[in-house]
Amino acid sequence: MFEKAKERFRRFELYFRRIGDVINKAQEKRRKSVALIDYAPQEPTTILADKIQVDDSLIDEIKDIKKAIRRQGISLEVIKQDIIDRIDQRNIKDLQPFMELADNFFFLSESFIRDQDISLGRDEAIEIVWQKLDDVLSMFNLEVIREMEVPFDPALHEAIESTCQQTDNPTVERVLQPGFRYMGNVVKPARVIIGDF
Repeated sequence: MFEKAKERFRRFELYFRRIGDVINKAQEKRRKSVALIDYAPQEPTTILADKIQVDDSLIDEIKDIKKAIRRQGISLEVIKQDIIDRIDQRNIKDLQPFMELADNFFFLSESFIRDQDISLGRDEAIEIVWQKLDDVLSMFNLEVIREMEVPFDPALHEAIESTCQQTDNPTVERVLQPGFRYMGNVVKPARVIIGDF
């Protein structure tokens, strides 16, 4: 299931081993070039030239290390996003029964409201059940999009039909099928009829 992520982690580990090798080589060169006790007197110009040469090679190696670390940071972000996406997809599949339950209850409550005059007590009972269902779904970071008489938002709604005379500020006149948001992201937009209010 996570084969791509495992492969990326393996490549990541190899990159960091290479970075470690480069750092070790740079440290070895630095140790060789700077002696602790120097018995032979050297010309000041040669000492300066040796230091400049060592410093240039170290700077080049440090630049290579920085590039490798940047690449690793990008790779880590890709791996992290891939894992998060896979977990979210798995969680959405696990939440599918809750979404179906909310869909079914929506259609049941709509049939009560549309087909007959509903009493005040039944209307209150339906709202209580909706509140309980919303509370349960919110525990799983799932939210039902079913509000009417709100401004039409293409990110949340899919317009199936329009009764608008003007299209400047359409509002949701009726919800035909509820939509769902998981952790703030729209999983399924609500199918709606838009109109003027």
